[in-house]
Amino acid sequence: MGRMIDLTGQRFGRLTVVERVGTDKWGYILWKCKCDCGNEVTVISASLRSGATTSCGRFQKETALKSIKKRNQFLRKDGTNICLLTSKKPKNNTSGVKGVTWDKEKQKWRAQINFQRKNIYLGCFGTLESAAKARALAEEEYFQPILDKYSTHLKCDLMEAVK
Repeated sequence: MGRMIDLTGQRFGRLTVVERVGTDKWGYILWKCKCDCGNEVTVISASLRSGATTSCGRFQKETALKSIKKRNQFLRKDGTNICLLTSKKPKNNTSGVKGVTWDKEKQKWRAQINFQRKNIYLGCFGTLESAAKARALAEEEYFQPILDKYSTHLKCDLMEAVK
């Protein structure tokens, strides 16, 4: 190993190095740094000098949260996320029908639908076909009016949301 370079007082992005605090179990030098937001973090020299670590992470989390909120304001209409209305069934779905699951306790197919952040129970059915039909009727009742109302704006909003 070469000579240790003192990083005390140097700035790396939003971080200012306060003091050396020792080494980690692999021998990397650890520095206590203060972020512009006030948080303190411990970072290895290599991460600071390479630019891999430039803040405590709070700023990135806040930026991501703002981005999500902005996207959601475009995608949410009448209390409903438009994209979820037309999304595919989850990968872990075993029935093959979105919103239909097997109820082991009752030994029947359970149908449900999520609308405006509420889970609506549609009933238990003896056959998968009956449960799928109930789900399809509920989609028509709950989803279709929203999709019809916002279909002309949907593409523009989605394009805006990804910006």
